[in-house]
Amino acid sequence: MLSEEELAAWSSGEWDDAAPTGPIGSRALVTSAPAVRRVGGQSRRGGARGDRHARDAEPGGALLGDDGRDETGVDDADAWSDADAWSDADVPAPVETLQVRLQEKRRARRRVAGVRIAAGVGVLALLAGLGWVLLGSSWLALRAEDVVVDGAGPYVDAPAVLAVATAQEGEPLARLDTAGITAQLEAMPAVAEASVVRSWPHGATVTLVPREVVAVSLGADGSAASLVASDGVVVTTVDPDAAPENLPRITVDMTDPASGSAVTAVLDVLASLPPELLGQVAQAGATSQDDVTFTLTSGDTVRWGSAEENALKAQVLLTLLPVDASTYDVSAPEAPLTR
Repeated sequence: MLSEEELAAWSSGEWDDAAPTGPIGSRALVTSAPAVRRVGGQSRRGGARGDRHARDAEPGGALLGDDGRDETGVDDADAWSDADAWSDADVPAPVETLQVRLQEKRRARRRVAGVRIAAGVGVLALLAGLGWVLLGSSWLALRAEDVVVDGAGPYVDAPAVLAVATAQEGEPLARLDTAGITAQLEAMPAVAEASVVRSWPHGATVTLVPREVVAVSLGADGSAASLVASDGVVVTTVDPDAAPENLPRITVDMTDPASGSAVTAVLDVLASLPPELLGQVAQAGATSQDDVTFTLTSGDTVRWGSAEENALKAQVLLTLLPVDASTYDVSAPEAPLTR
């Protein structure tokens, strides 16, 4: 049993377990011992030993013997030391953890770099294969039977056009010289414009715009007839008897350089005439570029003048033709004359 002095010391916190003076379980009073404060319901002195003193001093707690063991025989200080050691062993060192993370990042970067390199090599191989198929193999080569020609007019030499278009047979379509084929076709007199378009996988489509023949030019000796387009190009030469009868004959000497402007004026006027009027022109000629004249199939004469205001002059002439006259002058279409 504790004496009244020991109970008072225990209540005030002045309890010393260092010098036992009584029976087991009793404690001596030391007035010089520092007081133990209660914080949050527990007493504290520094370290694990302070915690043990706090538990010894708590009311209702187990009293420790002189050897530091409680009533169950467990050394409280050793238990706390073992727990601290177990906790410290379970936590990895900060430096070691950082090194592990850096190694993982380096490995991840190497994996990403490897994937990118493999993908790049695969793309290059695919592009190389496609390039070979398009440019080097015969899988997509031009075949003559797959070449189509559209727009060939009556005076276009179709076999010659097909020969030019198929000259590169066996060439991969990607390497087909479409510009070269176009230039050769447009060099033909009967062709005004040409275009060549690849038709995958083995063909090509050739589209032609033929020149329009507007007149027939008879030679000086009458042995040949030249079919002349509106731009002055001789499309072809035929026998005079084979020349189209519905086309007017021009009387200007096309071989004379001095008559070049007169020929141009005549052809411009003929190209501008509507079909119903062009079909009535038997001959056309000019002494200069400002003096174009026609002879109609009826034998009447038309004085046209220059190659200006052609649409208005044609409309006025169609209006005047029902008038009985031998000469129609539309050189000044606002003031036409008939005689």
